[in-house]
Amino acid sequence: MGDLPTSGQTFPDGAHFRIEVPTVNSSAAMAALLKRAGELGITINRVTETYGIFRHTSGEIKEYVQMAKDHSCDLILSCGPRATYDTGATVLSPQGVRIGYRLRGMEQVVRAIEDVKRAVDLGVRGILVYDEGLLDS
Repeated sequence: MGDLPTSGQTFPDGAHFRIEVPTVNSSAAMAALLKRAGELGITINRVTETYGIFRHTSGEIKEYVQMAKDHSCDLILSCGPRATYDTGATVLSPQGVRIGYRLRGMEQVVRAIEDVKRAVDLGVRGILVYDEGLLDS
């Protein structure tokens, strides 16, 4: 590996790399992560939540947003609800596994859009969308 080319490119602030921590699914977990990273002198550039905006209270989302601001890191929250939270068992069937985190039906699309609007109203600026159909809405 010693003969791999070296890139001279950097991010706008001069850094050569970024650190993203995915699946930080509670504001308490984010607080613990950022505290420990600070103790170790590690900069976390992005935190991604994968639980779903709708599963957090407005207070928790505000905590996420404030911590991201305080630590100058990007915050990405995922929207939902998704097929895995639906009352149907389709996602558990052999064919249903292909659904994954996609939305099921227009009602879930509407709810996901409302989920995103709620997060934006609370200060979130990064959204993780699992359903390509939602991107087209």
